[in-house]
Amino acid sequence: MANECIPFYEPGQRVTAQATAPVTGKRFVSISANRQTDGSLSVAHATAATAAFGVSCYDAASGAKLGVIRGGIVPITAG
Repeated sequence: MANECIPFYEPGQRVTAQATAPVTGKRFVSISANRQTDGSLSVAHATAATAAFGVSCYDAASGAKLGVIRGGIVPITAG
């Protein structure tokens, strides 16, 4: 997996989501659309106008499944 985010400490849970746009690992993501038909959450990069839902575990193309870290202390890429 490209650009994988490896937590320093992680008491929280990871959830599976589906990218609605290309997502880069180690970046904040937010809920971007309704749940998918399989029940997965839909996410895209968080913006200043959206609340962060978690941090993407790795790079994912639009429409691909990815892990989202929901807790802990993790490295992120800001910018």
